[in-house]
Amino acid sequence: MCIGICLPETTGRSDITAAIYGYIRVSSQDQNEERQVIALKEAGVSEKNIYVDKQSGKDFKRPQYKKLVRKLKANDVLYIKSIDRLGRNYAEGIAAAKARGVRFGRVPKPLPDNFHSIYQQWKNGELTGTEAAKECRMPLSTVRYRAEIYRAPALTASGAFSTRRAEPRRCG
Repeated sequence: MCIGICLPETTGRSDITAAIYGYIRVSSQDQNEERQVIALKEAGVSEKNIYVDKQSGKDFKRPQYKKLVRKLKANDVLYIKSIDRLGRNYAEGIAAAKARGVRFGRVPKPLPDNFHSIYQQWKNGELTGTEAAKECRMPLSTVRYRAEIYRAPALTASGAFSTRRAEPRRCG
């Protein structure tokens, strides 16, 4: 299993095609990275988008890591075998990434095509939460979570809140 990190959309454009990358780090030249390569390929990362460093994770001064970071753009997805592959001080790296708006975890599945109409029926009391979840083919907790995102106020370019509904963030 790999961890997918989705970089947030910051341009306001949704027509940008997301790329999928993978990063591998092993601590020394004699360690074998093949297990990580296999896992990344199984996650859908093409070999040309896999970056490998064979050195300590004590800091982020690694050539392939730096190359990868320069290449990443909004909506791209980065897969790693485990979070410690980023480095020993990954807590610091995670904190910095979260401060820049990077989300960690699985890439969310797109909302079903019928979500808007089902949400409206649920909101208007025409459907129960359980019925809405069944119609959307997702757990009730997911429907509630996605509904929160769906109805959240959107921040406009000027920084003011808009009353239009916010589009859920989608990656890939």
